[in-house]
Amino acid sequence: MSSLQEIALVVIGVILIVGIGLWIAADARRRAPVADPEHPDGPEHPRRSDHQRKRDRAKARRARQARRKNRSR
Repeated sequence: MSSLQEIALVVIGVILIVGIGLWIAADARRRAPVADPEHPDGPEHPRRSDHQRKRDRAKARRARQARRKNRSR
């Protein structure tokens, strides 16, 4: 193999690795959760209502009590 072919292979390899890295980074940015509700890609649902929050807390409390009750002694 001539030195020109070896250089071409190295350049192609570097371009391929950089392209894969950019593709992974772009995909990660697109799929990452966005914390800012004003951001155009922000959460689809508004904040939970007080009723939903109370219901979820009560459910978590019951789950903790059930775990305590079922502990081995």
